[in-house]
Amino acid sequence: CEKLLRIELPDQIEEIDDFTFCECHSLKNVKLPNRLKRIGEYAFCACVYLTSITIPESVKLIDDGAFSGCDFLQDVYIMSSETDICETAFADCDNVNII
Repeated sequence: CEKLLRIELPDQIEEIDDFTFCECHSLKNVKLPNRLKRIGEYAFCACVYLTSITIPESVKLIDDGAFSGCDFLQDVYIMSSETDICETAFADCDNVNII
């Protein structure tokens, strides 16, 4: 997925499987569906140009390493206070600000 710059997932998607977009180095923009319940392990790991993401209210779990190694990830908007965030979900994201 070297040339993948943008993803807009359809609303019927409820889970992003483990490693789905891992190492999509060029990925910059992601729009997650409003029915999404889980972001799998390492789903977006090493998406180094991803700078921000909004996690819909429907998401119940952000799994281990989901966004690990996203070097430029700064703003993560989590719309629900009930979302479980695994300890390593944002590992090696030195500038991340969870809002």
